[in-house]
Amino acid sequence: MKKKIFKFSWPEGLNLQILEGVLSEEDFIKVVVAFMNKPRAERRIVLPSLRCCRKVWAHNIWSRIKAGEMTWERYKKSLRKEFGSMAFVGIKKDRIIKLYRQRKKEIENEKS
Repeated sequence: MKKKIFKFSWPEGLNLQILEGVLSEEDFIKVVVAFMNKPRAERRIVLPSLRCCRKVWAHNIWSRIKAGEMTWERYKKSLRKEFGSMAFVGIKKDRIIKLYRQRKKEIENEKS
């Protein structure tokens, strides 16, 4: 755990306490200095929701499967080894594919 670094009274709306637990004082200062003169849109950081994380994860997994880096069977086997069963994890192939397609569409919309 990092030591408390905020000796200043930053506005609560900035939620800098989130960074407090993960960055050293030196890293925090580097980030602030690097972005402080940029427009608000470039300084804004929004952490992803659970739903977004699931889509990004599913997109990553299915992209790796499509690229031939892994197979669905091998991935299932690794999950079973780690968690005991697929039911415990609650992952189904059709759900992964659905989330992959949703994220793929989002990526295409982000590019345009």
